Amino acid sequence: MRHKNPAGVKARWRVACFLTFAALGSSFRLAAGISQAETEVSPEATPEISQVKPNQAAVAGEVTFTIAGRNFSRGVYVSFTNPALHVVSTRRISATQLEARLAIGSKAAAGPVSLFVSNPASSVAEAPFTISGAPAPAAPKAEIAPTEPGMPEVAGGSPAAPPTPAPALATTPTPAATAGSATQRFQVYNLGDVVSILQSANKPKGTLAVSGGKLSYQEGDKEVFSVALGEVKEIDVNTLLGVTTGTFHVILNAGTTYNFVAASLRPAETQSIVDSLRRALPGR
Repeated sequence: MRHKNPAGVKARWRVACFLTFAALGSSFRLAAGISQAETEVSPEATPEISQVKPNQAAVAGEVTFTIAGRNFSRGVYVSFTNPALHVVSTRRISATQLEARLAIGSKAAAGPVSLFVSNPASSVAEAPFTISGAPAPAAPKAEIAPTEPGMPEVAGGSPAAPPTPAPALATTPTPAATAGSATQRFQVYNLGDVVSILQSANKPKGTLAVSGGKLSYQEGDKEVFSVALGEVKEIDVNTLLGVTTGTFHVILNAGTTYNFVAASLRPAETQSIVDSLRRALPGR
């Protein structure tokens, strides 16, 4: 008669249970990842950034980078407050991954900047980004043109260089190069009148934009105002008893005043927005 080994049966049973639970755990983790990637995220959800790759780009260059994180809703967008950095496009791959394309102007200053990710109706997430110096231009290759009839030769048999043409006359800039034509967008909170600045932090969020010679402000799908840059009387920071409040105002020629603060709530970002908007005004 053959006797079974109880210890061996228990050992095999434990191994089988371990493998089963391990497989179930992997399935649950995979399902959770798929759920986070495919779920519909509320526009009011606060986005989170875990990684930006690559997290730097050169002056006068262009780069496509990915952003990993969570809570990216439909309509999510990437922005910079520096007007020399233009986000060409933002693509939502999933609730946990974005892809953005950035163009850096030739006048961008090298150094650290802030990258912002925002859902349509929520606060922003911030991550560091670096603008490096412009790469040195490659030296042009020297080429020797073949000798043509009537072209004099110099010593060594090489043809003489043709006469240098007269410099072309300067032309008038095209409309695309004039002040205020480049699209700039800034995420801000609308503070209403000056008194309410100190009364409540629950303010609507929107986008101030300079495009096509106009200054506009939009909250979601609602356009609050859109005027020609020439109709803007003043853009400046707000002060209280000589101290900057970290907010700014826009006064129209019609007499209407709007007060804003940068979505990041940082006074330095507010000042940067003011400087950019004032440069876009005609005659500034």
